[in-house]
Amino acid sequence: MSSRDKKGLIKVLLSEEDKNPVLGYSFFENYFNEDCKQYINYLDRNKVFDSFEKLIEYAFKIGCEGSMLRIMFEEHYEELYNEIRAGLRYDYDTNDDTITLDRGDLMDLLENKYLADVLDETGEIFTNYWDVDIEEVKDIMNDRELEMLEKNPELEHDILNIYMWAYNQTADEEAYEDVVDGLKSFFSTDDVKFHMANNRKRFFIIDGKSFLHNVIHDWFTNVEDDYLDELYECGSVSCILQLMIGEINGYEKISTKVGGNYYYPDSKILEDYFHSGFKDNIG
Repeated sequence: MSSRDKKGLIKVLLSEEDKNPVLGYSFFENYFNEDCKQYINYLDRNKVFDSFEKLIEYAFKIGCEGSMLRIMFEEHYEELYNEIRAGLRYDYDTNDDTITLDRGDLMDLLENKYLADVLDETGEIFTNYWDVDIEEVKDIMNDRELEMLEKNPELEHDILNIYMWAYNQTADEEAYEDVVDGLKSFFSTDDVKFHMANNRKRFFIIDGKSFLHNVIHDWFTNVEDDYLDELYECGSVSCILQLMIGEINGYEKISTKVGGNYYYPDSKILEDYFHSGFKDNIG
């Protein structure tokens, strides 16, 4: 809405307020030159309303929501924080200030969407099998394992499967840690927990207090008053992420060391898994 249209709406709405001249359009026009911020400041400081909530409701009603929110940020920060926090109904738990991220949320957050499979039903990411040459696997086999293969050539298929399992297990764990590290950095917390519900659906539970404070500060520092209500009216962290990522400096999708759906994991850990799997399944 243009400023001219908005002033016309304010004129109509204020003309309906005839019980108190302070709430009339002529007072707004003559004393404040139709300046929302000065007017709302006056109503706030002179306690025209018997509660701050009524002032907020009134400011939004007459189209001065941007100025109201700016005043809240500058002079009533706790009220602003609590209002925005209370409006997050879907993925923010106000009982303990935690954010819940599911697989869809993770896909929106990660530069490499493939890694969102850490919250897949199986929790497995690297499940693709490809041709592995037994000579390649022999490079990591110890003398005992090589001797068993030489005496029992039919074990080759099982050994290749064990190698692939060791590879995927190692890569999955590294990818998981990579994602968790990215979440810790993005949400400014070390408190990132994996959770599996009774229906086996997987989530990340994240301490959201610092993140919410940071978002409010960065939004109100970088956005003009006419657009402040976009954050205020968000009903979820998912909505906040859509607003912030790519729009506010410093809010970018999480980049990870693990890229694509093919990855070379730590060779030492892979070998340890291989030897363990060989012992458990072959002897």
